[in-house]
Amino acid sequence: MLDILPYRADYYPVLRQIMNEIDVAGTINGIVDAGDSQAKIDVGTFVCLMIHNLLGDVNIRLYNMGGFFEDKALPLLVPWKPGISLDEINDDRAARVLDAVWRSDPQKIFSAIANRVIYIHELDTSIIHGDTTSISFHGMFDDLDLNPFIPVITHGHNNDHRPDLKQLVFGVGTTADGVPVAAEVADGNESDKTLNGRWVKTLKSVLGKDIEDFLLYVADSALITTPNLNLMDEYHIDFISRLPGNFGIEEELKRKALLKDNWDYLGKLSDKKNAAIYQSCEMTGKIDGETYRFIVIQSDKKDKRKLKTLDRAVKREHATLAKALEELKKRPFACKRDAEIEIKKFIKENDVKYHITDWEIEEKTEKVKREKRGRPKKNEKIQTQTDYYLQDFCTF
Repeated sequence: MLDILPYRADYYPVLRQIMNEIDVAGTINGIVDAGDSQAKIDVGTFVCLMIHNLLGDVNIRLYNMGGFFEDKALPLLVPWKPGISLDEINDDRAARVLDAVWRSDPQKIFSAIANRVIYIHELDTSIIHGDTTSISFHGMFDDLDLNPFIPVITHGHNNDHRPDLKQLVFGVGTTADGVPVAAEVADGNESDKTLNGRWVKTLKSVLGKDIEDFLLYVADSALITTPNLNLMDEYHIDFISRLPGNFGIEEELKRKALLKDNWDYLGKLSDKKNAAIYQSCEMTGKIDGETYRFIVIQSDKKDKRKLKTLDRAVKREHATLAKALEELKKRPFACKRDAEIEIKKFIKENDVKYHITDWEIEEKTEKVKREKRGRPKKNEKIQTQTDYYLQDFCTF
């Protein structure tokens, strides 16, 4: 009588079917130099096992890969390679597989698999969404760059708000449906602007497109630099992005838009009760002599937030001014000239943005305090002096 061993299938058969459909193992084996041909598990199949492990366990431990598959039905996971023994899934083989993948260029392998996915599923690659993120690492990592082709784990702009940790930067390009078709691992201090520029140069070749083929690249404001704009013109790439504030034309476009009365009503873009209402205004403008199409977006929620922020700033400034002016009004000055000098000093030291202060200099004749104590004598002459005081009228 045969033993019946129950295994929980979970989503692994679905993952197996996807990898089998696009022939992940065969594609990798066609590129990678196996080196140790005596191994019982080929490089492509072992990478597929790693993918199962990667997506099925939050803790990736190469030294315990065999343990991960103890309760898995291996024939369901890699049916093209029946009869795999758990003893053959070990850290030594994992290390040799990773070395073989590295020697054969991981970027080349990824591109080959991505192109198979594009071909088999007839993906539309006319629109590519690009983005970057960072992955932080704990532990000690030397900054020495021994190989210019190896990404350096080092400090950079950390998306996890952990500037104390070293990192790598990952760039990903997806189709409009969210399928990854381009990827890159870069140095931890790689600039998004530089990475975008490199992608502009290589995207069409990675996707198997000719230079004249249409390609729309969608990315954040890090894409928009003068060199990158020139590159997109050179490689015939259209783009959608957000214009960063370091371009002077940004404020000019907003001012022009506010003067127009041909705004297009977009309405709410969310079903939430208090969702913002948007409207847009289209216009053209020039950067370095080249004409571009711009769309200015206005949000009613943004306007309300700005008004609240402005109101708080006005109140803070008024409170600060009122306290300073109250102290200043108590000070006597010996002459009008001294009072005028003090006004100029006050204006220079206090950066007043939201208020207008008008000044008047008031002349007062005051008794001089007697040096002697007690009542003044009957014929004693009362001493007086003329002082000058500042009076202000603070208005919004």
